[in-house]
Amino acid sequence: MSHPGIPNYHAQGTAPVDRVEISKAPGQGLVRVVVEKVGQAIVTGEFGASDLTTESELAKRLGVSRNILREAVKILTAKGLLTARPGLGTSVEPERRWNLLDPDILRWMLGRALSDELIIAFTEVRLAAEATAAALAASQFDRRAYDNVSRALDNVKLAASGRGDLVAAEVAFHVAVLEASGNPFFLQLKMLVDTAVRALIKRTWSAGELASGLERYEQVVDAIFARDAAAAHEAMHASIGEVLTTLNALRDKAGAVQGWSSGDAVRRLENPAHEARADALSSRREPSPDRRREGSGRSR
Repeated sequence: MSHPGIPNYHAQGTAPVDRVEISKAPGQGLVRVVVEKVGQAIVTGEFGASDLTTESELAKRLGVSRNILREAVKILTAKGLLTARPGLGTSVEPERRWNLLDPDILRWMLGRALSDELIIAFTEVRLAAEATAAALAASQFDRRAYDNVSRALDNVKLAASGRGDLVAAEVAFHVAVLEASGNPFFLQLKMLVDTAVRALIKRTWSAGELASGLERYEQVVDAIFARDAAAAHEAMHASIGEVLTTLNALRDKAGAVQGWSSGDAVRRLENPAHEARADALSSRREPSPDRRREGSGRSR
């Protein structure tokens, strides 16, 4: 999906490969520098399929040896960005084949304008994972983990009043809930949550949503403290569900301008002309008296 005033970062071949400058930064291995520069260029759309030539030509353009290039290609291939076939050379893979949970890819995505579909896909993952994480945080209550979530919410409130970085505070709150779940697999979603929240705030943030979000966060924290897994799940599910509703409305509004709606999105995806869209799809209240009494009997 394209938007007025937003460049199409999915356009292929938008920049010649010799514009990907290799900087030998002190303390960095040259392979890692190549991976960083080329990987970022692929993810942001600056490096397209037409920029890949023969191995020797590509190495020459990048100013590195063929051995260095081969090692970098292996790493980028493992991330799903490239594919190398004997006799056929190396090619850029479509977005639907990228490892979207890879921390590097998620970090590189912050350098481009994410499509509504991709932000929605991220949010759908968060809807399932974070609601369950909140429920686990309540059912397997741990005082230290709870205190981390509680402090994270306090920091969101401070940032919302202009005394801190609101984006960083939002990310920290959601990550704190993942950590409080005690599930090591949820912890692997930290970078996805970071990327999704940052992209989301750029796309949808408003004063009304901030107030609503804080109320939901308070409900999550209160439910975790009360060891009420069902209430914690419901509150987090409602919080992210409201975000998903907003995102779908924004997508439909943009689609209406272009002559389509979410109702015919699937039919349009069957059209090869829409392959790019198919790629994108693959103040906390004071605690209650009971809570204060219980809290006073525990060491923080």
